[in-house]
Amino acid sequence: MNQRPHWHKNMVVKWPKDAMRKTFYPLTYQICVWGYNRDMENTKHRKVQVVVIGGEELNQLLLLQTKKDRDEHWQNVTGSVDEGETFYSAAQRELEEETGIQSELIELNLQFEFRDRWGKDVIEKVFLAKVEESVEVKISEEEHQDFKWVYLNDLTKESFGFESNWKSYTTARDWIEDNN
Repeated sequence: MNQRPHWHKNMVVKWPKDAMRKTFYPLTYQICVWGYNRDMENTKHRKVQVVVIGGEELNQLLLLQTKKDRDEHWQNVTGSVDEGETFYSAAQRELEEETGIQSELIELNLQFEFRDRWGKDVIEKVFLAKVEESVEVKISEEEHQDFKWVYLNDLTKESFGFESNWKSYTTARDWIEDNN
């Protein structure tokens, strides 16, 4: 097997015995990982996205508008998973921090893997919050400048800043249609 070593910072050295050669420099700051390493998934930045659907007939979607420094686009609730936190608890926390809404969540069978604007590899899991018509929304003014409820029939792909938000919305909408 003629695999070449893959270089990655801060990983454990995994060398087959026959791989030691004079070309190995022990003082290097990068460490060689031979072949695939399952721990690579743990190095990804973990994020969540929460689709909030409400209204008396679950026929409206809550959209949040980002601030000027983030291009003022409309999106679902999003955020990072803190160290030691599960995706589910992070989704509940982000929902409450960004909207003031407390709700049980449904984990949708959807996740995205991408590179963010800072160059980090990201894994993002998607959740659904079904809320009552009378829920009060209190946006986080640190992250968002406005919010709106939009009827599901009025939404298009152009309603969202990112295609992943559109895909998350359509998956949540389909889940509600199949489970109500």
